[in-house]
Amino acid sequence: MKKFSLLTPEQEELISQYQEKWQDIQLSTEPIDRQRAENAVKEAYSAMRKKIPEIVFCDSPHAAMKLKAQSSKASQPKKAIAQPTNSEHIRFSSPTFLRFWAIFFGLIWSVVISVIMLLVISIGRKVTQARDSLSRLQKSLSQSTAKQWKKKFESLTPKNLNTQEIVEQSVQGFSAVFPDLQERLGEQEPEDLKDSFTTTATNVEQQLSWLPAKKTLFRWWFGNVFISTTLAKIQGTNHHPVDAQIQMRLLAEMPKLFQQNPAVFMPQSAAIASIGLDFSTSVLNFSIDEKKWQALQSLVRECGWIFSFRRQLVICDRARKINLDDENRLHAEGEPAIQFADGFSIYAHHGVTLPEKYGQLHPEQWEAKWLLEERNAELRRVLIQGIGYARLCQDLDAIELDSWEEYTLLKIENDVDVEPIHLLKMTCPSTAYIHAARVPPNVQSAREAIRWVNWDTDPEAFSQQT
Repeated sequence: MKKFSLLTPEQEELISQYQEKWQDIQLSTEPIDRQRAENAVKEAYSAMRKKIPEIVFCDSPHAAMKLKAQSSKASQPKKAIAQPTNSEHIRFSSPTFLRFWAIFFGLIWSVVISVIMLLVISIGRKVTQARDSLSRLQKSLSQSTAKQWKKKFESLTPKNLNTQEIVEQSVQGFSAVFPDLQERLGEQEPEDLKDSFTTTATNVEQQLSWLPAKKTLFRWWFGNVFISTTLAKIQGTNHHPVDAQIQMRLLAEMPKLFQQNPAVFMPQSAAIASIGLDFSTSVLNFSIDEKKWQALQSLVRECGWIFSFRRQLVICDRARKINLDDENRLHAEGEPAIQFADGFSIYAHHGVTLPEKYGQLHPEQWEAKWLLEERNAELRRVLIQGIGYARLCQDLDAIELDSWEEYTLLKIENDVDVEPIHLLKMTCPSTAYIHAARVPPNVQSAREAIRWVNWDTDPEAFSQQT
């Protein structure tokens, strides 16, 4: 079946221009101009027709939280309300080919539960209103374009799609955003792919045969999936997680305070949303409130994080340093990956947040004994990667299991990883330099380890000289 699209090929070619435009703004480490930032906030409140609160400035989101803590000392703290984790970008974990039907059943079932819970949630929404104008500003713009996306979807897609066609179009929509899924689909024969879609559709039909208005629900679900994947394609999915890392740090350090006083404006999140808004208005000619749209753009360009504390609005400065690796993950060696003017810092190694003890030192200075003390499996993995197997052989107690010429098969006895560490060590005859490679724990001889490292080539077939 021909793949549907809400964009023409010419429109898709323009996506990268808008992503690059807002990417530069997201990565800005220039200090904010306080007067321009204040003017941007005033413009936003004016667009929302709300009274402007007192404006104060802080050097970082951490400083804003400390300011709130100091002002709240005399008051009784509210009970922290558990909130779901705020994830800016949902990464799709590609299912294996034969599990498509399970994935789709899970997705549709979640929609059914959501519909059942909608009445309860709507009651809460009537009671709990948004606490600030800045959150409502971005939300109102997104809601305006969402309605126009739905109209576009209804005008461009057939009304009589069956379940199998919905499954097929949904998978193709996901594959356009997530390359790993697209690669898996490309590996399948057309007939096998068609059979899988049929199996998925049959299972969905059987599992939800009891559901009233099933066709209407399926189309509603398909519309949401199709529009969401189109927006994800426009906005991009490989954004640096600066805002998310700051959130995690604040939640870990002061969970109650941050949950009760979350940021009302985060520049990266707003910049990502602005990609979609900019594209929708400039390329697709969607209509939105121009005054609100200009106000949001000013906030993104002129402000850092913003908090709303009762009658006070706190504008934070931008980070002075943001370091990324080649895959757009936060990364720095021996220095912070994110650092603000007041010293508030976050350390990271290829996207994994590090405690200061590790992050402030270059990996060459990391100590193997830390592995014996570290309880976090992900941090142990990072330490192993940074220290290297050659140093692990030397610094940790390793038992010799077998040897062959210059090669030695070692086992590290200490429980430093999820599974036992077996290493093939080779000592260079001329320089005495140690090379080491990890091999599976079921390898029990040096020659077997050599074959595994050298793609099943028997060591007798070559002579190792360095």
